[in-house]
Amino acid sequence: MFLKPIVTQYITRTMKSVLCILLVAQWLNGFKVQASNPFLPDTTPNHMLAVSARGYLPTVMKNVSIPTSELKIVFVSERDGNPEIYIMNSNGTGQIRLTDNSASDLTPHWSPDGTQIAFVSGRDGSNDIFIINPDGSGVTNLTNNSASDNSFAWSPDGSKIAFVSNRDGYYSLYVMDVNGANVIRLTYNDPYSVSSTFSWSPDGVKLAFSYSSVDDPDIYSIHADGTGLMRLTNFIDTDEREWGIGPAWSPDGNRIAFSFCKPLMPLSAYNSPDIPPSNYSTIYVMNADGSEITPLRGSWGYKSAWSPDGKLIGFVEDPTIFSRAYLYIMNADGSNFTNLTPDDGPYWDSIEFAWSPGGDRIVYATAEFNAPISEIYLMNVDGSNKVALTNNPELDYSPAWQPQASTLP
Repeated sequence: MFLKPIVTQYITRTMKSVLCILLVAQWLNGFKVQASNPFLPDTTPNHMLAVSARGYLPTVMKNVSIPTSELKIVFVSERDGNPEIYIMNSNGTGQIRLTDNSASDLTPHWSPDGTQIAFVSGRDGSNDIFIINPDGSGVTNLTNNSASDNSFAWSPDGSKIAFVSNRDGYYSLYVMDVNGANVIRLTYNDPYSVSSTFSWSPDGVKLAFSYSSVDDPDIYSIHADGTGLMRLTNFIDTDEREWGIGPAWSPDGNRIAFSFCKPLMPLSAYNSPDIPPSNYSTIYVMNADGSEITPLRGSWGYKSAWSPDGKLIGFVEDPTIFSRAYLYIMNADGSNFTNLTPDDGPYWDSIEFAWSPGGDRIVYATAEFNAPISEIYLMNVDGSNKVALTNNPELDYSPAWQPQASTLP
């Protein structure tokens, strides 16, 4: 990713070999939100632009269970000149623009109860975290800081938002109330920087994240009040450089999946112009205390995400390293490794995906290799019944499924 946050990248084949190093550099330095295309002014006077005659369902009420078929998908589209937040029904109808701003509005994520959407925008001069209602109303800047505030995650109960910011010099992990109050800095080990991918424990007590001084990130956990910092992995810091990145907590809270990345040859060999650098990344799982670190699968596996019931792990992989990316699922123990997109492509490793609340379907966005077009698709968890939800000549990406709202405390 960034290079540019969550935005589909179109880079040449020769850069594939250095992607792992670039990913780590991005994770260490946090998101820097930019538009992928120059802004083209939009003359639409209304802040909401319907792109389907079907219209939009009213805001979801709190503490009400919603049938999965009626849940919404939020996403980013550049169809109107720059990245804006859109929403649609889970069958692709009722596509409506929620934001209308000359800055980039990116990385939307639903609150756990499905009643609000948080996103990153530079509309106020720097990257800040905003919230908006699903009908486009109530846009609020939560961080309102001159530094770069980005890469965020809702707490499981929706009362807090964790985020990464460089407001104190280095990229550190912070937590704030959902209204932007009571900001707490969790990490202080400067010059260590927190990566842009982290995960809440299901009980909301801890966060898992990547933490590194310069070169080699390891996975750590910390309590949401800033106490109890614990190093969970300790990969070798040598000429071969090994990284642990992208932690994802299992739904039962017992395990953490992450990507393990290392070069296929010593870094000193990269000095030769005849030997292009290449890297290896695979999916690992460990207990939440860092014990029993176990490799599962992947010649180039990353972006792991657990199914809602914790039985499956979805991830992106390029099995040939120099070819194209696919979306895979496997059992939580690494068995029954299945390619869900064998006939798609050729695609670059820009695949972004999200599980449906029931775990029976997957929404994903991807782009053709070296093509400035990205679309959003829906399929069953076994890869069947694949349909395109968007169809336009610009970029559509970062889909996120509205949670199955239920009675909350």
